[in-house]
Amino acid sequence: MENANKAASGQVSYTVGTGTVIYGVSDMYDGGDSIVIVTGNTGSEGGSIQLFFNGGKEFWLRNSPLSGTLIAEYIPQWDNGRKWLGISGTVEAVVSAERKLAIVAFTFMARRNQSSETVEITGRLYCNAFA
Repeated sequence: MENANKAASGQVSYTVGTGTVIYGVSDMYDGGDSIVIVTGNTGSEGGSIQLFFNGGKEFWLRNSPLSGTLIAEYIPQWDNGRKWLGISGTVEAVVSAERKLAIVAFTFMARRNQSSETVEITGRLYCNAFA
């Protein structure tokens, strides 16, 4: 994603485990043959979620499982930037780099790197260039 261009911005809300709802911003980047959506918030309870849509510029997904084409990561602020990889879960999404629009609902189980510790992440986000 070195040559990705910011395509749109928006909002995200999600929960980690059974915790409170966390709110933040989301940005969509067009990487040519893939799209990445990066979210974040400034609270110490939050962190960042990254969703990678590989192999295209437009996706219409319904209950799509995580795969090599669809990757989810959670980066909790309290864990010193360590990535927790999505190991299972589903995504429903309309994502278009051409139209600069993303509407996504996600639920995935993330596992801490080199650990058996897991947590469930559930949320939704949108990004658009029409704000």
